Amino acid sequence: MHRLRDLRRAHGLTQAQLAAAAGVSRQLVGALEAGRHEPGVGAALALARALGTDVETLFGGVFGAAPHGAAPVGVDGRPLPDGPVALARTGERLVGITVAAAAQLAGHPVDGEVHGGVLHRRTRSPERLLAVGCDPALGVLAASSPPDAPLLWAPAPTGVATAAIRAGRAHLGAVHDRTGHLPSPAPGVGARPLARVRVGLALAGHPRSDRSARRRAVSAVRRGPVVQRPAGATSQRAFERWLRRQGLGHPPGPRVADHLDAARLVAAGAAPLGVTSEPAAAALGLGFVPLETHEVWVWWHTGLLGSAAEPHRGILDLLGTPEFGDRLWALPGYERPRAA
Repeated sequence: MHRLRDLRRAHGLTQAQLAAAAGVSRQLVGALEAGRHEPGVGAALALARALGTDVETLFGGVFGAAPHGAAPVGVDGRPLPDGPVALARTGERLVGITVAAAAQLAGHPVDGEVHGGVLHRRTRSPERLLAVGCDPALGVLAASSPPDAPLLWAPAPTGVATAAIRAGRAHLGAVHDRTGHLPSPAPGVGARPLARVRVGLALAGHPRSDRSARRRAVSAVRRGPVVQRPAGATSQRAFERWLRRQGLGHPPGPRVADHLDAARLVAAGAAPLGVTSEPAAAALGLGFVPLETHEVWVWWHTGLLGSAAEPHRGILDLLGTPEFGDRLWALPGYERPRAA
């Protein structure tokens, strides 16, 4: 963007000096001047103020009406289906999630629509973070995220989350599995423990005893259907190990992306049983049969959430605060991590 470069030079500033004055990274200034990156709202305003001008003068049509273009990919790297989408920019990549009508009624943002592989945008490039994973702790994190770096949660199993973070299709996410079975973060991925949870089976009502709950669970599996998670999800694998121990066949049932959706379907009477986590079952007032205890960790892509990526770095600072930990661990079903 030659106007940014020319105005910076007219003020006698280096890229580093302009970045410091605007509170952004030097890498961002360089990427903008080279045309490799489209400015977010916060960065554009900060740079314009630092140079004593307005956004439209500095960025013109680049920052004007949001253009149409090729559809963004999902967190799994695949094209998104037609429909409303919410967007997040991870570096130079635009990633989206489909927004169902119910989510729109609940206030979920919509930034445009995908039709025939083309993105029709309603908004400018969103200045938000993208978190991927299936644990409801990401919802707590999204509600606690700072205003200058709001968090968008893309529900997905742990395997999809780990691949998305490693590939830079998400800024951060939650992964979980049994102690000693969690994958190791790849180079360029940071990690910290978040909580311990039990995964298992949600069932309607509250049985009088654990034995009664387990009998009901076995009976429900034999009758079907059972709300389940995608193949390879860590909670689904826990369920399949339990089936083998009980000598039970695999039941039919719908598959959902995250623990909360599984619990919601059971609460709505769509199935007598669902594979989920204890926090999700407790939040919906359901009974729960624990199968395994899992460690929940937060992973983040260090290239997207490094020290030079302000204000995004603030989300990692938030994760380390006692206030956030206390808020999460106070919810039913969450325990402090072993390594906390």
